[in-house]
Amino acid sequence: MRAWLGWAAPAGGVGLARGLAGVLVGLCAVVAGASAEQRPIRLGPLELGMRIGEIKAALPSANWQLISKSAFTGREFRVVAEDALDLAGRRLKVEVTDHPYNWDIGLTARFNEASPQACEQSGLQLLAALEVGTGPLSPGRDPGETVTFGQASSARFTAFEGRREAVQRKHVARSEVNLLVLSAQIQAQRQEVKASAVFDAKSTPNCRFNVMALGWQPQPPMQAVPFEESKTLQRMNIGDRHRLASGVELPEAVVVVPMQCQVSRQSGKVLKCNELGNRPFSAAVSNVAGRYAGAMAFEMSGIDRDEPQPVLIDIPVRVSRDDVKPLDFGQAPVLPMTDLVFTATPSAKEVQQAYPFKALRQGVGARVETHCQVQTDGSLICLAGAVRQSNAQTDLVNDFSNAAARLLPLYRAAPALKDGRPSAGQVLGLGVQFLLAE
Repeated sequence: MRAWLGWAAPAGGVGLARGLAGVLVGLCAVVAGASAEQRPIRLGPLELGMRIGEIKAALPSANWQLISKSAFTGREFRVVAEDALDLAGRRLKVEVTDHPYNWDIGLTARFNEASPQACEQSGLQLLAALEVGTGPLSPGRDPGETVTFGQASSARFTAFEGRREAVQRKHVARSEVNLLVLSAQIQAQRQEVKASAVFDAKSTPNCRFNVMALGWQPQPPMQAVPFEESKTLQRMNIGDRHRLASGVELPEAVVVVPMQCQVSRQSGKVLKCNELGNRPFSAAVSNVAGRYAGAMAFEMSGIDRDEPQPVLIDIPVRVSRDDVKPLDFGQAPVLPMTDLVFTATPSAKEVQQAYPFKALRQGVGARVETHCQVQTDGSLICLAGAVRQSNAQTDLVNDFSNAAARLLPLYRAAPALKDGRPSAGQVLGLGVQFLLAE
């Protein structure tokens, strides 16, 4: 929940209090735990919980500025308007945040007062008007003196001079006060109102008054969405499935591991998964299935993408021995890298991140060469690479081989070779070069 705004109180005496009382009627909420029906918090024509469209309709002459909106639906999440609300002859800035489970309305005004005492009196007058709608306000738990106002309310008072030396309220007139704070609040069931008057001699204007009304509601349980094969946009590619399943004792027949996964409404990507029911498979098979599911993404049409919570999808994950491909490329001719069109290759940054640290420190470069077979989805399955190096010590061979193995999954081949033949099934010689920057 974001910090509440500053709002500076004008001077104006009894007339101001009466004017504010008329505008702020209805700022009432039931204290948490009370059984009575909770009344809405209102700020003039605005009611806490209104959608932004409703707030704009309530203040039709305001010039609203958009601060943030949904990238998916264009729904406005936060708007602000200067001089939008008239309160006892003063024009107030209004800032509204509207999210699915929390919202707030802030009013802000800033102006100059002749003295700290004048700022305090304006604040007390405004708090007294606020009390008419909220009921008794309290000072909270912050340290300081208690000041009574209105019918049955009290506020917290603190003042300082010089290098933050505390000043009692009765001595303010005889002191060089550079900071004075007066604050009060009320907490209700999932609603809250905070207000403060602040005099700051170093600021211009030197007096501000803050009012913030906040509301929130519990998040409901996550929405369950049925699994639809046709809405699956992304799966783990063939090469990655091969690398992940290699070395795992897989069952002879295809098995389906039921996984319940949280899926982002915004990206459609799987966030995390748990296996459903009793585990009839080995932990290794379940882990493979969870990794398969974690690479999936779904088309999210028909889902409210402004809702922050993910959705739940029960995904049947298939695991098979066929996920591990044979590495005997036979007598297939080995094509040079230049015969292929790559749709993706490791970036310079990714190569630098994989570069063995010991080799960097020793100033050693190398080239790792291997044979790879192109799969039907453009991913590669590669043999263990052989390190070709001129100045490296033997203990760096494994480091370079492991570094190349981390980069090979980043290659993707286009469906066709440069001469137009299909690339799937072709074997190529691929070299990963580790070069030191000049």
